[in-house]
This record gives sequence, structure tokens and C-alpha cells, in this order.
Amino acid sequence: MTKFSDVPAAGITIRESADDGSDFTNPIADYRRLFLGEDGLLHVKGPTGTVTSPYTGGIADQGLATFLDFDGAAAPADPTGDHARIYAKTDGRIYSRDAGGTEYGPFDAAAVGGTRSAWELDEPPASPHADDDEFDDSASISDWTAVGRAADTAEIDHASYPSTLHMYLANNTGGAQLCILAKAVPTSYPFYIYTSVVETTTTSDYCRAGGIVLLNAAADHAYYVGIVHNGVRQLQGVDYSGLSGYSAATPDLHVGQMPLRFRIKVNSATSLDIQYPLSPGGLFAAAAWTTVSAAQNPGFDIAKAGPGMSTEGNASLHCAWDYYRVVV
Repeated sequence: MTKFSDVPAAGITIRESADDGSDFTNPIADYRRLFLGEDGLLHVKGPTGTVTSPYTGGIADQGLATFLDFDGAAAPADPTGDHARIYAKTDGRIYSRDAGGTEYGPFDAAAVGGTRSAWELDEPPASPHADDDEFDDSASISDWTAVGRAADTAEIDHASYPSTLHMYLANNTGGAQLCILAKAVPTSYPFYIYTSVVETTTTSDYCRAGGIVLLNAAADHAYYVGIVHNGVRQLQGVDYSGLSGYSAATPDLHVGQMPLRFRIKVNSATSLDIQYPLSPGGLFAAAAWTTVSAAQNPGFDIAKAGPGMSTEGNASLHCAWDYYRVVV
């Protein structure tokens, strides 16, 4: 008699049975009984009566795997209801999207989707972006371009400020003059800029005492995001119509103790969100980012960015940055 496995059948018709396998006795040792459940899925009953469902067409609850391969393609349509959809794009990186059409990602060591928690921020990424700078070597800062007022000191300092970028401005009597180190930013959106300001020495009001400055291509219009000292340290976005004298500021968030870790989400060439990973008092770490100010328009197309600061009146200022990181 021909074995069933040798029959070149185009298809077979299987009657549905109880999902729990109760319609069948247990097979003998080293055998499994395959059947179609009333749920329309294939199930397997083992010698001890245990029923598993390895043939559901999905990957959930199927045990451990060493890896999964995804074909890189255009983003799929949005899932429905409370579902989430995970996929790879043509850049070879993993993303997800929700039913509302929001895409998250990429999820990998280089980026972690722009969602790195406060617990992870001080750990350098395994695969840094080309524009990242950890300020932790003895190299010069020649890959940065000085913009605005020249700093009296701008260096990677291993003495007073170990493994940081240290910038110093002497007493200033010429108004709010920005001192910036800048480089070009990515042109794909959204992207994120992360930094940690580990030290600022001023107690003078209105000093822009350490942050990230966004610039237009001509580097003559700026938007500062960072510490503003106004009796207390605050995280603030400040629009500069030029590189001296500001014209507008966003609402303040009191930031408490140093260091100040924050990120800028650049949504487009003319839109940015200021985001903060700690509680308003700066005391408790949180896994998620809080948007302090959303969809700010700097009044120009963002083309450059980098560490920057400004001092007003007769006040000197030291600032130190732990890192500058970009996530695309």
C-alpha cells in the first residue's frame, strides 16, 4: 500500500476537531498527532496529552529562536485596533507602527529609535552616528566650526573638566552674544540630537548657560535650546533673530540638579520638539521622554547645530558638555 507521505495530492480535506485534542487519544512515545482545531488552526498532540499550536502562521509564543529574518521593504499599511506592526525597511533596520500611523524606530544599537530612556543616556551607542562626539579623546575639535563670538577657551579638557567639551566666556558687556561650535545636521526627518550639559558655573540671570544651538545655512539666525539661568536653572528654547539679542522664548521647565540631559527632536527643517527625560523637579529618572515644547518653528530652515552658550552683562561663564549624539 502506498504511504500517505508518498501520495502527490494537490490537497486534502480535514474535519475540524476540538482544539484541546480531546477527540484523540495520546500517540505513543516519539510520535505526535496532527489535527485541525475548530479554531481553523493546526495543532499537535504529544504522548503525554499536551497540545501545542506551532502552525498558527504567527511567531508569538513559539518558543525561543536565535534570530528572525525580515525582508526590507517600504513601510506597510497601519495595523488595526490595538495591534502593532513590526517590519524592516530598505535601510536594513527594524521599525514598528501603531494603528494611528505613528512609526517608531529604528530599533538598533546605533539609534534605539530615538527612544533611549534616561537610564541609558550616558552609555555611548554601539554604532555611533558619523556626527557623534563623545568629547573623550585628546583630539582637537577641528571637525567643529566656530560660529558667533569666539570662545575665550574651547577645548576637550582632561584636567578641570575630564572627558568633556569645555567652553569659557570671559566677562561680556556687549549684549547676548552666542558662542557656538557647529556642524551640518542630517536632511532626513525626524532626527534627534542628544546632549548632557554636566557643568555650568554662572548664577547670573539670563545667561544661556549651556545647550544646543540650531542654525540656518548662513549661520546668522539661531535657535538656542538648553539652560537659561533666571533665578533658577530652566530648560528653555530661545529664538535669536541674529547671533546677539533674542526675540522670543518658549515656556520654562525647572530642571533642578546637573547634569541636564535633554534631546531635540527635529520633525522637519522648520519644526522641532524640546524633550526632557526627567521629572519636572529633575529628581526622578523616567523611562519615557516628556515634550516640554512641541512643534516650535525656529523661523528658518535648520541646517547646522552644535554646543553653544551666551552670557549677558558683566558675567563670565564656564560650560561643559559630556557628549553630542545624533539619531536618524
